[in-house]
Amino acid sequence: MQSGTALGLSGAVASIRAGPSLSQRITAQTQRRFRKRSTMDSIDNRFSSELPARVLLVEDNPEHSFIAVRVLHQLLGEGSEIIIAESADEALDLIDRFTEHDRPDLMLVDLRLPDNRGLEVLSAASAHEACAQVPTFVITSSLYDQDIAQSYQLGASAVLNKPLSRASLREELVRMGRMAPNPSRVRTTAH
Repeated sequence: MQSGTALGLSGAVASIRAGPSLSQRITAQTQRRFRKRSTMDSIDNRFSSELPARVLLVEDNPEHSFIAVRVLHQLLGEGSEIIIAESADEALDLIDRFTEHDRPDLMLVDLRLPDNRGLEVLSAASAHEACAQVPTFVITSSLYDQDIAQSYQLGASAVLNKPLSRASLREELVRMGRMAPNPSRVRTTAH
């Protein structure tokens, strides 16, 4: 049985784990906040067809998970599926079960999981045949050059600072060609 929580279309929740977990509490908070959000809120839907629709978020901190889910929904749209693994063990189990047909399109991995197992998750994702080509972003509050260098050595596509921001995630998605640049920020001059 897979573990974690999946957020699906229109904020529907499909629990794939028994019990009131941390992820489920975050999911409930996210649903309440999205119901309150007005239609004028800024969502980058014009790019959503070019973006990943399925994301694996590996994060043990409920506040950082909540922020990351909100940022992902703002950039990718509410129809994106976000699978939350609260521990390295949950993440490793999910990664091991992913196939070519159900793997995520993007992975976000907290470097500082308990027992410093974020690097283990990153290594497992890079080594798993179905996930090896999936862009994997490390999210961290670490300022140590060694942590950043080791993340890239183990296959990280990018290293982003915590808490995750919409601007930093957008920048990396644009850099990788997974999102079109924001046309309102592109300056052109007439000759």
